[in-house]
Amino acid sequence: MYAGKEPKIPEKSPIPLPEIRYVQGMKTSEIIEQAMEVEISERNFYLSLSKKAEEGREDLSRILNYLSSVEKSHYHHILEGELEAALRLGLYDKYLELLRA
Repeated sequence: MYAGKEPKIPEKSPIPLPEIRYVQGMKTSEIIEQAMEVEISERNFYLSLSKKAEEGREDLSRILNYLSSVEKSHYHHILEGELEAALRLGLYDKYLELLRA
């Protein structure tokens, strides 16, 4: 796949992302809200690249727009539901502890 060479994986993501911080005792909803910020940043990153795509590179622009829509989908179809459940069920964190046991 890589012509016999190992791919070089950067130590830091080239996508400017907000850092997710975890502190002992943090609520699940707080972690989910941070993940939502990451999805927004990723979507904006792909959209900005799409707009910068050279004229005549519609294929690249379409791929980048697709990737931005994937990030939007993560936000709306996964994280919003998880956040709603975490906020609605005040015992969400306790429920997760029971599942892990």
